[in-house]
Amino acid sequence: MTAGQNTPAKKYRAALYISSMTRGGAERVMENLLSWLKGAGWDVTLVTQYRRENEYPVPVGVPRILSELTPEEIARGPLGRLLNLRRRIRKLEKIWDQIRPDLIVAFNGKNNIMAVRTSLRGNYPVAVFAVSDPSMEYPTGFEQFASRWAYRHADGVILTTHRCMEQYDAGIRARMTVLPTPLAEPFLSKPAPWPRQHRVVAVGRLDDNKNHAMMMRAFAETAPEFPGWTLEIYGDGEDRAKLTELAERLNREKGQRIFLRGRTSDVPAAIRSAAVFLLCSEIEGMPNSLLEAMSLGLAVVSTDCPCGGPAEVIRDGENGLLIPVGDTEALALALLRLMRDEQLRERLGRAAVRIRDTNAPDVAMKSWEIYLAGLVEKNRNQTDL
Repeated sequence: MTAGQNTPAKKYRAALYISSMTRGGAERVMENLLSWLKGAGWDVTLVTQYRRENEYPVPVGVPRILSELTPEEIARGPLGRLLNLRRRIRKLEKIWDQIRPDLIVAFNGKNNIMAVRTSLRGNYPVAVFAVSDPSMEYPTGFEQFASRWAYRHADGVILTTHRCMEQYDAGIRARMTVLPTPLAEPFLSKPAPWPRQHRVVAVGRLDDNKNHAMMMRAFAETAPEFPGWTLEIYGDGEDRAKLTELAERLNREKGQRIFLRGRTSDVPAAIRSAAVFLLCSEIEGMPNSLLEAMSLGLAVVSTDCPCGGPAEVIRDGENGLLIPVGDTEALALALLRLMRDEQLRERLGRAAVRIRDTNAPDVAMKSWEIYLAGLVEKNRNQTDL
């Protein structure tokens, strides 16, 4: 992915801050943003608290700085936690002074709070990226208070959905904007032809929020009418043992039709020829897996979950189907509707591909660059006054 033609003429120095580059939705956006800004001529530095296994690659030529305290820097004893927080703040302040960024861009949860807090001493402008519902990113009352303080002091707050914006007061909303989540390049390959294999697929972490159990139960209800169809779930997580037990029981009762495939290094290849994609989450920001399935032309069914990501991109009945959160019966009915009607599956799938018009990397990342460059210029103009 490279920067397109209408790139702002001025180039800037940016520090991009995230916990790690471990594979996930926000981390993928970070990888795309690093590549795009580097290609557009920005001087970009990646700052992460940790270095983990199974990370997205850092683009060639982008330096990386770790902000976590070393074993020698960690304080012990009854005041250790307080001292370590103070030392982490001081270490980040020194990193910003070393980089001297025109803009700090922070991703996710506590990182957003820390970025704003540590930017104050050097008066560095900050943009923060809030990925999901605030109740998920900031589960405690203190964290919610701190996040609202940070958002009021940030130069810009980037969201993935308009519905999430409604949860904040007018003062914070004035600092907010919604930017598109970029698709990864492998999901821009030519969609598989129709008709497709009789496979229903899902991709995501195996945890309570994704509600794969509802998915399995709803799919099992189709057994009498559609014995040739399968449900294949890609991903891993803390609920694997529980879901494996449920799948085995349903398979004994309904026939061998539900499969937990585990992690895959090639999601596009795994789901490309499938007919239907399911997302049953209780809470989501803008789910990458949903955008990716749409880009590959699958007929998608999703819960209309807060904070509104699926409803932002699905027009019910036109390019996918929306169902209420936690409604097993509605999901079973949606599945039966799709499995009975090949023409409907194809029509929804072909319409879903148009998600590329707004979320292809060159379109989405151009929006990000223009927005971030605008924050830099606004700060410079205010400084010159």
